[in-house]
Amino acid sequence: MERKKENRNENAKTYLPPLLRGLVAGIVSFFLLLLLTAFVVGKIKPVPSVLSVVLVPVLVLSGFIGGGISALSYGKKGLFLGGITGGILGALELIASVIVLGTLPPPEVFVKAVILLVSGMIGGYFGVNKKKRRRRK
Repeated sequence: MERKKENRNENAKTYLPPLLRGLVAGIVSFFLLLLLTAFVVGKIKPVPSVLSVVLVPVLVLSGFIGGGISALSYGKKGLFLGGITGGILGALELIASVIVLGTLPPPEVFVKAVILLVSGMIGGYFGVNKKKRRRRK
């Protein structure tokens, strides 16, 4: 019984550094993409209803980057690590919206959290299955 608990702790410790790398990459890419989007939106001044649609590609790219980096740094289990990274990013988005709104967020925020989860899984898949380049001599 003691041995099984030790193995679980060791497995958790091996997943933690790649997950942290992916989370940091996902958060940083989200903010950079959001700044870029804010700059572009500030220049063209679209209708307010367009802003929610513009946020979806930012979420997809940040989830993809976060999941891909976490899976790439671990080297295997891409869907699992990418899904966990995207799920944590989605949970952070839900928590941030609850803090900002002060109440339960609207259903579209939950859809965006699922978008982060799925894009993280896809990024993790491609992060592990990335073809390795051969060096030419």
